[in-house]
Amino acid sequence: MHAVDPEGRRRVVAVQAGDRRIWVKRPERLTLRLRLQKGSSDKSFAREAVALHELSGRGLPVAELVAATPGLLAVADCGEPLRTILRDPARPADERARAARAGGAALAALHGAGVAHGRPDLRDICWDGSRATLIDFERYTPGPASVALMRTDLVIMVFAAVVALGPDAPELAALCAGYRRAAPPEPWQAAARLARGLARVAPLLRLLAPLDGKRGEIAAVAPTLRVLIDPPADGATDGSADGTADRLADPPPDASGNPRSGCAGAPAAITKP
Repeated sequence: MHAVDPEGRRRVVAVQAGDRRIWVKRPERLTLRLRLQKGSSDKSFAREAVALHELSGRGLPVAELVAATPGLLAVADCGEPLRTILRDPARPADERARAARAGGAALAALHGAGVAHGRPDLRDICWDGSRATLIDFERYTPGPASVALMRTDLVIMVFAAVVALGPDAPELAALCAGYRRAAPPEPWQAAARLARGLARVAPLLRLLAPLDGKRGEIAAVAPTLRVLIDPPADGATDGSADGTADRLADPPPDASGNPRSGCAGAPAAITKP
């Protein structure tokens, strides 16, 4: 993870602090075209610092904020990106499946607490072998998230997985299962409604096939819609598919300090679009 900005400046670097690995991140320097497309990088950078501070204080699965200044963020290492893990054929299949379920459950934990990530690509979900953590909150929106924002999160995560893994990958099924078993139902229901509507025009995407690059994003749209309409079954045999293994830590308490029985018990934190 050594991201560079359009000027070639490395903006994310790893440093060793005693026995800890720390990632140091600087704001992106954008060209005029990218500033018009993405908005102010300084504001995005400030949003991320606020998100990490607020959400870690609530016990949610986000990276630990070590230090923050207007021009620098330092966060503790929290494992490898899910995209790297799930695409690694050298890793045992059951390990990839556990990582996928944990990644889905991490996003579900945010949604269960009424929080949207903004852009949960597989590169923005890390796994350290036991816990999944979300990073890169530059598109974070404070306050209770609407179902529409959570739906967008879910669509982005599933689409990224279809592009990276293919629609028939068992890791995709595990990712979806990890999310569905821990999340409030409204985001997936909303995503399925959206997918059913878009499925009517999906065949027209074949006309754009010649424009599809190596990443295959246009070709991934129709399979993504199918996954959202009819989620694939998780073929786990170790009990983790039904939530009896590889659970995230207990969900954070509610506003009154009372323990929740699970993320799916928190739909009151969700606001309608």
